[in-house]
Amino acid sequence: MSKGKGKAKKESSSKRQVGRAPGGGGQGGKKKQKKIVEEEDPLDDEKREERNLREKERSFKISAQISMLRDLLSSGGVAVPKGTKSSVLTEAANYIRVLQQHRFNSEIDRQNLVQEIRRMNSGQMGVKAQVAVRQAVSVNMGLPPTPPLAP
Repeated sequence: MSKGKGKAKKESSSKRQVGRAPGGGGQGGKKKQKKIVEEEDPLDDEKREERNLREKERSFKISAQISMLRDLLSSGGVAVPKGTKSSVLTEAANYIRVLQQHRFNSEIDRQNLVQEIRRMNSGQMGVKAQVAVRQAVSVNMGLPPTPPLAP
């Protein structure tokens, strides 16, 4: 587990080693084996229970946040399997990448439109080309078509 938990385990109990007497037991050339006996302290038990409670609360909070993330992804049109927490995080990361790519593409489209508008306003395009560009933009943007200019 983590370093903090291992350290807490060492603090929570005092240990003493119990070994076999030298030369006894008829084990030949084998090394002596030592048993570790833990002596529990009631205060240490209370501290351990407090740590366990904090860990349960943390785990519950993470589970609730993962569930909220699953719901957000589902409402965004991402099918998230009812598998593990890691599958929700993987799908969230994938969705973020898709949104970043969409934002990048939208910015490029915006810059291209700005350039076209500048060209139109500078008079580099003829009137017929300006009308055609305006109509194409309105169709692509879902707007009603612009009426043609009167001669």
